[in-house]
Amino acid sequence: MAELPPTKTPFTSDELVAALRAAYRGQMGADATNHAIAMLAAHVALETGNGVACIQWNVGNFKAYAGTDSTEFTTTEYIGGKPVTMRCLFAAYQSLDEGVRSYLKSMWSHWVRAWNMGVIPGDCVGFAQGLHDQGYYTAPVSSYMHGVARWYAWYMAKLGGDSEATVPELQPIAVALPDATPDPPDAA
Repeated sequence: MAELPPTKTPFTSDELVAALRAAYRGQMGADATNHAIAMLAAHVALETGNGVACIQWNVGNFKAYAGTDSTEFTTTEYIGGKPVTMRCLFAAYQSLDEGVRSYLKSMWSHWVRAWNMGVIPGDCVGFAQGLHDQGYYTAPVSSYMHGVARWYAWYMAKLGGDSEATVPELQPIAVALPDATPDPPDAA
């Protein structure tokens, strides 16, 4: 497998929703509920600055694994509760559709706690806690959960849910790119 340069591969929220719906239908054999799409899109939005800071179509910021192309870039991980900047090797994909298919398959087959506790019931707290319990992220649970919740409300409003929200301006958690998105707004 090849190591690729850390090239930004931005996408829009509409492109993400379409890719998630297609991947879900292809892998699950049924259409996804709006709350499932909103939860998955919220997570991707948090990880990628809502598509602005996506690198090599890796919508979940998955670390590199056997059988994938890879790319290396600087990220922030939390070690002992403290943010640490380091270079890590991440998976790289050839298109948004490929990245979303891999992301979705990983979510329902590997990150089962988050899938069952968050995606299926539309529960942001359960989703963030499930990911944390399985070691998906190292950031503080409360800040990660709050970020997912803000993006979830925005995507639910976009998809016709009953939430009203403005676009959160969040710094991606795993991708530390200073020009990607502004700092998050103060918590409400």
